[in-house]
Amino acid sequence: MLRRWLEQPLLKEDQILDRLDSVEAVVSDPMLSEELKETLNDDWIYVHDRDVKMGRVQIYNNWSPALVKDAKKTVWRGLEYFCNEGDDLWMMADADFEKMAVEELRKIGLIDENEKILDYHVEHQKKAYPAYFDTYAQIDELKKYLGKTRNLYLVGRNGRHQYDNIDIAMKSAFDAVKQIREA
Repeated sequence: MLRRWLEQPLLKEDQILDRLDSVEAVVSDPMLSEELKETLNDDWIYVHDRDVKMGRVQIYNNWSPALVKDAKKTVWRGLEYFCNEGDDLWMMADADFEKMAVEELRKIGLIDENEKILDYHVEHQKKAYPAYFDTYAQIDELKKYLGKTRNLYLVGRNGRHQYDNIDIAMKSAFDAVKQIREA
């Protein structure tokens, strides 16, 4: 049921309001929340809510239980906010950012008022995505030029100058290591 809801969102306001009651029941019941954690086996979920600034929620338990402490009893989330270096989000103090993020998690129903936040960390990632403007039309020429350098391995989004999911970005690093070892 939940997967269907996520893959086929409603468009009519009255249907959306009816569904919100069901979502509230799922979020507020601890047993259902455990079921929800098991059902949501996605690594991340995009947030499509105009009332929050959050862009994506990652569920680290689903990346790998080995990445998180006490994976059976806790849910570790990573929140992504899309901003530009120097804008208001970028310049926000970490404590203010944490407060805003917790409020937004509550607003979209991923945590309730009583849920304890065990830890938080704010990381600013400069140029997290490759730019597709300005001189991007010459990207093939750049890749061809860089390809002439024998010991240069382009890995990740910025190294490869393309948008890849993290698994593809990591694979490019593993492939580079393999090439280096075989050289």
